[in-house]
Amino acid sequence: ESSGLGESDDEPIVSPVLSARPSLQEAAHRVFSDDVGVGGRDTKGTAPPREAGVTRARASRRIAPGWGGPRGVQRGPRGVWADATGPATVTGPATRASRAVLKLLERRKLALVLDLDHTLLNSCMSTEMDEEPEASLLKFRLDHEKGLGPEGRTLHFVERLQIWTKLRPGVKKFLRQVASMFEVHVITMGTQSYADEMRQLIDPGRQHIKGSVIGLGQMDEFGELQPADKKRLDGELSGLDSIAVVLDDHVGVWPDHEENLIEIDRYLYFPSALKQFGVWRHGASLLEKKVDEIADRSTLAAAFEVLRRGGPGFF
Repeated sequence: ESSGLGESDDEPIVSPVLSARPSLQEAAHRVFSDDVGVGGRDTKGTAPPREAGVTRARASRRIAPGWGGPRGVQRGPRGVWADATGPATVTGPATRASRAVLKLLERRKLALVLDLDHTLLNSCMSTEMDEEPEASLLKFRLDHEKGLGPEGRTLHFVERLQIWTKLRPGVKKFLRQVASMFEVHVITMGTQSYADEMRQLIDPGRQHIKGSVIGLGQMDEFGELQPADKKRLDGELSGLDSIAVVLDDHVGVWPDHEENLIEIDRYLYFPSALKQFGVWRHGASLLEKKVDEIADRSTLAAAFEVLRRGGPGFF
């Protein structure tokens, strides 16, 4: 039985760690050896790496030199070259993609592509929270948030979409931090309307997410969401493979870009999220446990440490 929000006598439900491509593994292991907790609990030393969430690296070594090897960009796409001693130059035709790469490199930034659902937040239909015991659990959380103020609130009702959305603890701080190192983009399997509403929640003034915000899903004639088959680095991101990092909880939706992927543990706050993924072995969602990740020691805090320690080596 939980003694209150943020404290639990049980083992943490979600291990706040992530897996990274080989070029980021050293930084990742340094981060994961620190204390990173959920619900006030300390996960240090409680499980071997695989159980703690560090999974097999999925990546080629195409951009490894910039993320842990020699300083500087060794080679970019379509004839774009740079090194640590001089500015990036174009040795081949100045394609749109190469110009986009150079534009970012001149600003000393890379591209960061963020997933929404179960990475930065968790949403559910309002009807899924109408019945007991979900309704009482929701009231418990709402009562807790009354004293947090607009900036501190993490639970929101989006009236236009009739959904409840719970922001992952630390998401706004995470966005502020990564925006100094990356041009931030969002790609979701949800609809464009959903993508726009979620962006408004996590970055109201669009101060940090200055790249594209893309919703790939479409609603069919029966009002059911039809997600896309996969995610790709298209549109503004086309040709940026060599300087793009993807943060997502689902490896399978990036079959063409696994070398760019950092896999993050899923944020399963609402009971419906466990049902969606069939994660019954954990027994209950974070809401049902009345616990949550702690912002300063959360999964996103660990993710930023990996990005922070790896990013400067690119230049």
